[in-house]
Amino acid sequence: MKRPVDLAPAKAGCIIRIRSAAELLRPAERSIADFVLADPAGVIQMSISELGLQAGVGESTIVRFCRTIGYTGYQEFKLRLAQDLVEPSEYIRENISFGDTTAELADKIFQANQRAVEDTRRSIDPAKIEAAAKALTAARKVAAKIDDATLASMPMLAGFRVVPYWTLVRFGRWEEMLKEPAPPASNDFLTGAWHYGRGEALVATGKLDEAKRELAALDTLMKADSLKQPLFSPNTAGAILGVGQPLLSGLLAAAEGRYDAAVAALELAVRREDALVYTEPSEWAYPPRHALARVLLQAGRAAEAETVLWQDLAEHPENGWALHTLAQALRAQHKDALAETVQQRFVKAWKRADIKLADVKPGTALAVAAQR
Repeated sequence: MKRPVDLAPAKAGCIIRIRSAAELLRPAERSIADFVLADPAGVIQMSISELGLQAGVGESTIVRFCRTIGYTGYQEFKLRLAQDLVEPSEYIRENISFGDTTAELADKIFQANQRAVEDTRRSIDPAKIEAAAKALTAARKVAAKIDDATLASMPMLAGFRVVPYWTLVRFGRWEEMLKEPAPPASNDFLTGAWHYGRGEALVATGKLDEAKRELAALDTLMKADSLKQPLFSPNTAGAILGVGQPLLSGLLAAAEGRYDAAVAALELAVRREDALVYTEPSEWAYPPRHALARVLLQAGRAAEAETVLWQDLAEHPENGWALHTLAQALRAQHKDALAETVQQRFVKAWKRADIKLADVKPGTALAVAAQR
């Protein structure tokens, strides 16, 4: 087996890794390298089978190529390649005009800070955040690099423009979310995410009739053909937004005290999020199991909430949101010793966070979203 390229991730972008691996690549792998270098922006929109057809190689060869340059597989390779387009690697030195090809245009436009992308997404894990404000600043820094003209020419970049919405929702910045201007109507994914974010903010602030209108707008928009296209992974825009439909519906039902309907909707959101192809970072705003567990606990079903949260922690180890609710679910069952252990884990995970999580209030019809 050929050794992987020995390059430090912090210093070597995907493009540099490909070029540095030239002497390690077999002829078929070199064909992949040449194809990627010729059109990196196009490759990040391709499935592994599509790249195989275009480059004239088999899928196993593509996987071997990805591992040779130091990645675990095709999905990680595409993510790192996309990040190169956000923060061009050292090999990009020349000035590129706006009228050049798509790949060249991407090299100039996407001067967003890769570190800002990583910091914003990492901030979803409270063990790694310093402040919600810092996360939001980083999110806006990323989104600001993708103006409306760029978004129109490359709709897949909505995955960067959406980051402020996800950040505002995750940290419960409801008034700020409601003040967010509408995105370009031509981008259905971004518009759907905006409706979702507004809907959750309206539920959290008790404006349920308005929240229902946002859900109706999202339901209508989900029929758009454009949502059949992927962003940076095999997940289509519709599959990603499809998590938000039952999630928002479930939060609305919980706010009205209709717990059976809420649980059913949130379980559907969990299944849909589970069905997404794994990506790092996740393409949805936050784990739906967090909302499901809080609704179950609010409905007095603490044992079920506990089960849901252990499942979530298996996927997202030491996640502060999950630990916080799990400790409450355990205390509700009088599992005090275990609850104290989990509470200490939460304190450790949350020690650098600057936001306080509210406890769930069982037996009330308060919006679960508002209790973050």
